[in-house]
Amino acid sequence: PPAQTPPREARRGGVNLSLGKVERFDQAPAARHQNDLDADIQISGAEVGQDWLKQLHGWWIDHRRYPSEAVANNEEGDVVIRFDVAKSGLTSHTELLQSSRSQWLDAAAMSTFNHAHLPPLPPTTPEDHATITITIRYLLY
Repeated sequence: PPAQTPPREARRGGVNLSLGKVERFDQAPAARHQNDLDADIQISGAEVGQDWLKQLHGWWIDHRRYPSEAVANNEEGDVVIRFDVAKSGLTSHTELLQSSRSQWLDAAAMSTFNHAHLPPLPPTTPEDHATITITIRYLLY
């Protein structure tokens, strides 16, 4: 028999903490494949390359979390934040650009990237820092 979708209250078996789209911040949005790692991140102030973006994605996989308070309240949403990352990988100036309307999700996104130690920028990057705008999509399923 076909599987039925459980009621929303029962869908707590997993979470989707993907990096969501930030195309609204792009100056000239380019066509992107949904599996592109950089499709969810806007970087300005430095050229970092695909290898660094893959490292950033891996860092996110290791450090992401869905707050238990948000899960208990069935809270979902997109959080858009911006922060600077120094050549050493240390982040600063983290700011909330768009709230998810959940204090728990907003706080989780901010705390994950506030004063974080990301992978260092590539040694070939002449700039001393980059500015990252990222959307974090919190979804329960």
